[in-house]
Amino acid sequence: ATCLKSAMQSMEGYEAGQLLAEGRFGSVFSATKVSTGQQVAVKKIRARRPLAELGWDPWSRSAEREVEVLSRVQHKNVVLLLEHFVPRPGITLLVYEFLEWELCHIL
Repeated sequence: ATCLKSAMQSMEGYEAGQLLAEGRFGSVFSATKVSTGQQVAVKKIRARRPLAELGWDPWSRSAEREVEVLSRVQHKNVVLLLEHFVPRPGITLLVYEFLEWELCHIL
């Protein structure tokens, strides 16, 4: 959680929690919005080196597309993107509403 706390310094008003999940694309942590006490989920997109044949980082582009799409979509079956931060190049933090349930139990 140390690397998240370092990245979250740019997320004024949030306090980092515990690691919830980790995957190839990044890690998801719990956090709390200090002003309201709202629990949120923060996805930290892993920084990658640009692919030589592309000249850009596809992971960062994917995060940009996720922000673009989820900023416009509001549907009861889609998790709500609350905010996003880019504390430094290659690091993207996406703040989502926190869901208390496990998807595998619903499916």
